[in-house]
Amino acid sequence: DLRNIVRRPKQYTDAKARQVVAKGAVVIEKWKQSVGTLRYCEVYEDRPQVTIRRDEESGVAWFRGKTVTLWGLGALGSPIAEHLARAGVAELRIIDSGRVTAGLLVRQNYQDSDIGKPKVEALQRRLLAITPNIKVTTYPKNLLLGGDWFEESLQESHVLIDATASGRVSLLLDRFLCEKGPLAHPLVTVGNNADADRALITITPTEGSLGPTDLLH
Repeated sequence: DLRNIVRRPKQYTDAKARQVVAKGAVVIEKWKQSVGTLRYCEVYEDRPQVTIRRDEESGVAWFRGKTVTLWGLGALGSPIAEHLARAGVAELRIIDSGRVTAGLLVRQNYQDSDIGKPKVEALQRRLLAITPNIKVTTYPKNLLLGGDWFEESLQESHVLIDATASGRVSLLLDRFLCEKGPLAHPLVTVGNNADADRALITITPTEGSLGPTDLLH
């Protein structure tokens, strides 16, 4: 009856409507007394069927559902990791052997409680808090020492991002491409100068044979 009053109010006289509403109020009051304290739950609707992401038309939409390998979790890599998580990557593989220290907090995506912890663990916790559905695979490894994990981290990845800003790592990538052949996915290297007022990005496309140092030459 209450639904019918809302949908077709003209079918009811004022007296009849008041009577139905009064009966409904009694029922609701009895229900409130039986369940104790009444609390309201605010519902946020974000199903993809009814919600359009704000980055739908932007370039970062390309990363949605992708697997990304990220080297280096410092001043460049840690914010890149967060942006990738927010962009909706399915899996993020993060590689860094460092630990969080107090001096890093002014420019890297860590907090005071992370001090002393491995960067991969601290960042993994942060990313899962932002988007619980992401898969974050951690490699607390030194890139320059290599190992079986090195190629494992690249398997079935859609893109490799080198954010170490290390010349030695760039040479490592040059040698890797020379010895192993082209990667099956793009390779992106990012870096900046000491004053952070200039940045440099190199991109080796899929099946490209030149590493970052070779590209700069």
